[in-house]
Amino acid sequence: MYNTPYDAENYFDRTDAWEYEDYSSVVLESGITSIGAWAFEISPADSIVIPKGVTSIEAGVFAYSKLSSVTIPVSVSKIETCAFIECENLTDVYHNGTQTQWDSIAIDTDNEALTSAAIHLAEAEKNSFDPPASAAEAPASSGSGEITVTVNGSAVSFDRPPVISEGRTLVPVRAIAEAFDCQADRDSTSKTVVVTDN
Repeated sequence: MYNTPYDAENYFDRTDAWEYEDYSSVVLESGITSIGAWAFEISPADSIVIPKGVTSIEAGVFAYSKLSSVTIPVSVSKIETCAFIECENLTDVYHNGTQTQWDSIAIDTDNEALTSAAIHLAEAEKNSFDPPASAAEAPASSGSGEITVTVNGSAVSFDRPPVISEGRTLVPVRAIAEAFDCQADRDSTSKTVVVTDN
């Protein structure tokens, strides 16, 4: 990882160091709102995590870079022309929002490398109770196959399978609630799910 300099009150901008340094990933700290034009042009970094609060990715930021993955936060609303031009290795884009939020980003021309990459959404749609998908999660399994959940002897069916994340098994709460003949409601203000008896 390469520790990158930035001006938290302005935006991250390029220095000639990018052409000569050898680094594989970049993590920008919080506090910036924009990544300046051509900041990571021809960067050797394989991956970059853009922090929350960044609202725009300016022209040519990652042009001709070796990126294979990039993480883009929900706060980004605009990606300018050529930001990802000729990023031939770019295969995975991680976005911590919904499909609707991803689709609302204004992506200018000459960003085909970005738009043709696999988009991994980290949050389910607003009314979904499924666990969030992320690069760190994988379908839960045991030696004999995927994990199963039973209620009163009957297997619970899920739209999405349970996942293991950071050593914890996560299951969609709506399916569990319905198996107990209960109702699950999400309180978006407190970010909690309330299960009540029908």
